[in-house]
Amino acid sequence: MKGWITGKFGSFVRQYRGTSMNSLEKTSLTDAPQWSQRHRDWVLLFASMFSLLAGAAVAPALPAMAAYFSHVPNVGTLTKLTLSTTALFIAVGAGPAGWLIDRIGRKPVLAAGALITGIAGTSGAALDSLYLILVSRALLGLGVACVVTSATTLIGDVIEPARQASFFGRQTAAMKFGGILFLLLGGALTTLSWRAVFLIDLLAFAILPGVLRGFPEATRRAVQPRARLSLPWRNARVLAPVFATFACQLFFYMIPTQVPFHLATTVKAAPMAISVAIALNLVSAALVATQIHRMIQWLGARQVYALSLLTMALGFGLIGLGDSYGVFVCGLLVAGMGTGTIFPCAAAGIVSVVGEAQRGRVTGLLVMMAFAGQFISPLVLAPLVQSIGIGQSFLAAAAALLACAVIVPLWLSAANE
Repeated sequence: MKGWITGKFGSFVRQYRGTSMNSLEKTSLTDAPQWSQRHRDWVLLFASMFSLLAGAAVAPALPAMAAYFSHVPNVGTLTKLTLSTTALFIAVGAGPAGWLIDRIGRKPVLAAGALITGIAGTSGAALDSLYLILVSRALLGLGVACVVTSATTLIGDVIEPARQASFFGRQTAAMKFGGILFLLLGGALTTLSWRAVFLIDLLAFAILPGVLRGFPEATRRAVQPRARLSLPWRNARVLAPVFATFACQLFFYMIPTQVPFHLATTVKAAPMAISVAIALNLVSAALVATQIHRMIQWLGARQVYALSLLTMALGFGLIGLGDSYGVFVCGLLVAGMGTGTIFPCAAAGIVSVVGEAQRGRVTGLLVMMAFAGQFISPLVLAPLVQSIGIGQSFLAAAAALLACAVIVPLWLSAANE
């Protein structure tokens, strides 16, 4: 009896108060308490949805916000910056967040990111200065960077290797469906007040209990606290997926920024019809993303990249050549099939290439380039649209995607030789 009690007490202490140095060497993030295993997947998926929280939720409130701050010079530009500023600071913050994840651990960065997201995001409901709201959206971007980078890193840590591709597909689906959900919720709250939309960021606090209780920290650095953590910058199995993700996001962002104008001018589509068309693109991407593990198993990663980029090119070609609402919808559905598979394939690939000690920074690089593509897209493609028009710009993007469909698989092939 004494031995049994001593064993149980020792197990309790190790679980809730830490372990000895020898135990730390054996500890893994996969050693989560049994009671948390059914919940941690949902915590990670919910945290991943925050990548769409910043932009999708606030977008419906922009006209009302611009009207309230009509006395502010350049109010139109400044209100639109409330979206792009967040994307910029997610890209800026993802790299440092990845470094912190590898240095101090996943859980502290994820918890701090959730706190920053909740506090900075909801502050917009009380601030009465457009400039201060912009500052709060920048801080929100840093918080979201910590949350999404930590969550993606944790997937590589706590999910068994055989399930990782499938789970990254579910993560992408959660992001897409989250975008639709937050867009609808933001529109509903905007009918009450443009300030009410910022209260959606209170959802960030909901993940804190799951983060604090469901993820034991693997303190690898306790074994080698001063080890120099080199990063495989020249590894094509890291760089090629990151490049594919950047290209995907660069061109994907043409859909929410250019398709509404293209549909309105070409087929005189009503606002609701435009919203349905873009929502179908997100649904298509989400559904295909859930099958990424089967695609990788059947085709292999190189072929998945080639097929995804070719599918995006086909969809963009249909959008560029379309002359009816039905053709545009078909193009958006096809393009969604391509965009939905690239990020989960890239994430699954890079977490399997690098060790746990490097995983945070490599994941930070992936998240950074994804959001950099979103931020750069309007800056790079707006002059092209002004020069040759929206339709021709989609055709040019289709040609660039065809080139990427050749470059990425060849790049990966060279790495395997």
